[in-house]
Amino acid sequence: MEAIAIRPIRVKNTGKEYRPGDRVEAEPEKLLQWSEKGLVRIVEETKGEEIVRFNSPVFGELEGIVLERWENTFTLRHPLTGEVVTFPNEWLVSLEERSAIIEHLGNIPRNEADRQARTEFFGLFRNGG
Repeated sequence: MEAIAIRPIRVKNTGKEYRPGDRVEAEPEKLLQWSEKGLVRIVEETKGEEIVRFNSPVFGELEGIVLERWENTFTLRHPLTGEVVTFPNEWLVSLEERSAIIEHLGNIPRNEADRQARTEFFGLFRNGG
């Protein structure tokens, strides 16, 4: 079982600290306790995932899963809050098309265009948007 910290955690008996976005290593029972308290988000195994790393002015360097691919759907996940937007796989073509348009019109690298397209999709559809 794996988890990602949502809030800062300091393990009492080891002194190890986790910042939001860090992958948390602990016994499954402890991860479940922390999940119930809203400290971590349990990460289920996926067929494919895309991880983003970025620097936060508040928390420093962070890491989080932003794109998870499943059998019939894909999920965009906010790397800090864990907020999720899920789409059928047919929409993945639209996401990739939007990324290509951004890359071409903005004359920017593909990885930056991918990030911007995911941000746009997430913003359009979060909370029933």
